[in-house]
Amino acid sequence: MTIESQDQIQTGKRRVINNILCPTNLSPTSDEALRYGVAFARAYNAKLYLCYVAEDSKLMPLEEVNKFFVDSIAPYISETDVPWLNWEGIISNGEPEQVIIETAKEKQVDLIVMRSRRRPYAAMLLGSTTEAICHTAPCPVLVTHQEEREWVDVSSQEIGLKKVLVAYDFSSHADLALDYGLSLAQEFQTELHLMNILPDKTDKSEPIDYSNELAYLRNLIPSEVELWSKLIPVIVTGQPYQQILSYAQENNIDLIAMGARGKEANNIWSLFGSNVDRVLRQASCPVLVAHLPINETEEN
Repeated sequence: MTIESQDQIQTGKRRVINNILCPTNLSPTSDEALRYGVAFARAYNAKLYLCYVAEDSKLMPLEEVNKFFVDSIAPYISETDVPWLNWEGIISNGEPEQVIIETAKEKQVDLIVMRSRRRPYAAMLLGSTTEAICHTAPCPVLVTHQEEREWVDVSSQEIGLKKVLVAYDFSSHADLALDYGLSLAQEFQTELHLMNILPDKTDKSEPIDYSNELAYLRNLIPSEVELWSKLIPVIVTGQPYQQILSYAQENNIDLIAMGARGKEANNIWSLFGSNVDRVLRQASCPVLVAHLPINETEEN
């Protein structure tokens, strides 16, 4: 599934996941993403693609890499999975970001699942492959990290998603993140926390009433959503990434969904990062990043 126009974004519409892509360097660390990839493939009956990007121009034979693929996926599947699990290994070389993006387009991937190594200082100046893919992928990217709150059981491989936080700023990118957040909340019957962050008020001498803003957030969500999900609208003030991180930590959030603007050459994102990138580096739980295709993003 790809998003062809902003008109297709319909809040509350269940998003279908038919194809999932897991990039891997065949190491135990990156293979941890496969635990989530296999779990989502099982939940959505989706095809799973494993993609290995060689660091040099000489490719290993596909048969040899396939053995690594089999060894990588084996810990996350059971005997009952083998007959139905539809997966395919892909090997290529080149720049990882470019190869992963092109593979996602070619295979019409609906979700990319990646493991981040989280190199904050280098990433702050130069960006990372994971962050770059989050800003350029043709589909949402689910990013996990070994120090985060996990919700795919190591033993049963079952998805234990309980609380989803959507950071919402009324942009078209945020609409898309909300769409996916709602879809996941419906699929796994979770709480849905919908957060909007306002600037700090200069005059803090009197308490501030945010009842109108909370009502507005609640009205964004179709009434039938509360038949299968507990909706929790949230208004906070301050730095967006700090508020998102602290709320997720304090409320045991399992997944943060955010919209991201596409990466453009020589923009300020490449030098200082964005709220999305800061959340990716510091979140206490996995993060789902979604954005519209470049030709559909907002000019501002």
